[in-house]
Amino acid sequence: MAITAFWQFPAFFSSCSPLSVDLPAQQRTQIYIQNRNKTSPEAVDLFFFDTSGVQVLDAWQRVALQDGVPVYGLSRAGGKRLAVLSASLKDTTRWLDIRSYADLCKRTVTLQAEQPSAPFLAGEALLEDGRTRVANVALRPLLTKIVLRSVAADFSGRPYAGVPFRCRTLYLSYAGAECHPLGADAGKPLSWISAGWADSAAVKRLPHPEILLQEGCGDIGPGRMALGRAFYCYTCPQ
Repeated sequence: MAITAFWQFPAFFSSCSPLSVDLPAQQRTQIYIQNRNKTSPEAVDLFFFDTSGVQVLDAWQRVALQDGVPVYGLSRAGGKRLAVLSASLKDTTRWLDIRSYADLCKRTVTLQAEQPSAPFLAGEALLEDGRTRVANVALRPLLTKIVLRSVAADFSGRPYAGVPFRCRTLYLSYAGAECHPLGADAGKPLSWISAGWADSAAVKRLPHPEILLQEGCGDIGPGRMALGRAFYCYTCPQ
């Protein structure tokens, strides 16, 4: 997803979302965000942090997204670090303890809250001070999609040549189960599921267990079998 943000000073709005910091009108910054992705989240969280010292939180807003409809975020004037995370309008307490950029980087995203069709998205940008500014923020999923396109089993030259390989289960081993959304270690797994053999109990606790474990494909012989099976987890970013 690509987000284009435009903002000017002074602002022309006298109010902001209920989750934003109450700022003096003369210090507000107007931001125009246009979503260009067809499968966008229903909302985004906008975090504005100071760029010096411990990078304390300056403002936070949750903004609903509508196709083709611009939205606005507000912050004080001055250089800022803008962090953008996909959000749900129903979750109003998730970030209440965030006070600095480091706080946000320490939080985790887990497979327990992921949906393959609408994965959690995150992105950030540094904003310079100025009366008129433009920035592009690319929101990227933290999930990695792993596709098993085809399989074959050729046991030629073995005592059991001609015997098919019977596949009862397909699963990811050492699947990354949680990670940080931002910062130097963004996307890097912090814990794993199925560290070796399939941990069916842990997998079944997920809302979408099929992202890690699926029914097998039956007998596999020397002829290549097309599968197209998709799995998802967190992996070390490239």
